[in-house]
Amino acid sequence: MAGDRRVSVDVGRVRTTLAQVPTWVLLGLGVIAPLATLTWAARTGVPGSIDSTVPIGQRLVRTGWVTLVQAGASTVATLAVGLPIAVVLARFRFPGRSVLRALIAAPFVLPSVVVGAAVLALLGPGGPLGSLAPPPGSAGSLALIVVAHVSYELIIVVAIVGARLEALPSAQLETARTLGAGAGSGSLGRGSSGAIGAGGRLGTGAGALGSTRPPTGAEWGWVAGVVALVGLFTVAPFVALAGRLTGVTPARFAALWSDGTRGVPPLGPAVGRSLGYAVAVAVVCTVAAIGLGLALRSGRGRLTQGVVALPVGVSAAAIGLGVVLMGLIGPVDLRGSAAAVVLVQAAMALPFAVGVTVPVMLAAPRGLEEVAATLGAGEVERWRRVLLPLAATGIAGGAALSAAVALGEFGASTFVVRGDAPTLPTLVGRLLSRQAPEAVALGTLVAAVLGLMCGLLVVAAQGLAQRSRLDQ
Repeated sequence: MAGDRRVSVDVGRVRTTLAQVPTWVLLGLGVIAPLATLTWAARTGVPGSIDSTVPIGQRLVRTGWVTLVQAGASTVATLAVGLPIAVVLARFRFPGRSVLRALIAAPFVLPSVVVGAAVLALLGPGGPLGSLAPPPGSAGSLALIVVAHVSYELIIVVAIVGARLEALPSAQLETARTLGAGAGSGSLGRGSSGAIGAGGRLGTGAGALGSTRPPTGAEWGWVAGVVALVGLFTVAPFVALAGRLTGVTPARFAALWSDGTRGVPPLGPAVGRSLGYAVAVAVVCTVAAIGLGLALRSGRGRLTQGVVALPVGVSAAAIGLGVVLMGLIGPVDLRGSAAAVVLVQAAMALPFAVGVTVPVMLAAPRGLEEVAATLGAGEVERWRRVLLPLAATGIAGGAALSAAVALGEFGASTFVVRGDAPTLPTLVGRLLSRQAPEAVALGTLVAAVLGLMCGLLVVAAQGLAQRSRLDQ
């Protein structure tokens, strides 16, 4: 009996290990190998490149410094804008509060190239506020990048800080007030103490910070200020983007769809190509996410789950460049192939597919599986006939979300997409980079089409995930 039990346990371990193979293949080829190749190339140089005797790392010192400055400026600006919004949304209950949250989240679920196009429509040449912004390409154009990052990443500050403030016990707030925070602070911006000061300033009156209440008197001024900030950073850019669409006639759009324009491939095939990649990515990510979910449900796969989050913290451009370098100095050459596009897009989309699919699989009730086991069904049979049907709606939501991420992926795809076969995001980037009025108008139109397609997929993913939670 002990031997049979040991054999059964070993078989189960083999099955859960095999279930994780698709996840590790995708992580290995799409994340780990490209980053390792990029690191090696930074140390040794790339044979055949210009001045390959000088390591790439030395040539990127200045670029790295500029990147650090930009990242620091974006972080400070996002915190400066996001902290007041987070405090007001966590403290007060007022009409339109949920709408503000949705507006703040909207840019984050859209492709980054669409957010960039919207900011350019507002602050770029010919934009409503273009006269206030430095021209693109100038030394001061860093401000345009910072504004785009604030618009894109604002929801991160609002969600994380807001959740913490909503859970803040009233005792901590009272302690902060006794130490001088509150009415004496007078503003929202005094270093790390700025958030506490804001809580104290807005927290005067009954109730803890974790319980919302309607604003009174001068507190409506805080609400009005937050509405203005949200309008400036998340609404105005997309209103400006919509305003540029009026410059494209139906005839011009039809010509772009079928024939392209001045060296730019037609839009129609780009749409079909992008949708094809998105479907392939959804299939790959769904298989990988299901395998990880099966392993975790059996008590294994924790290491894999941790590694899956790696693409979230890694630059997409680094992964795309790493895949290219794999063909130059590594054993795998995928340059110019559709497989390279699917690989980098799936690598970037995998954490999102796992984030939706795995919790649904783990939350599925085990009662029916136990009944099936008493009737003689084996583990694989129980997976196929019980678990996967129970989690089908959530799995579909994960597939839709990974397709949306793939559809809008720009950073990594830029390196592996062929010039004569662009995806929608790379087509937007090519059109907007020309700066000619007609090209900018057409690029804006394509960005709007891309944003609409991704938005519909995200809404579908959220609906399916919500339905799955209700079903369970």
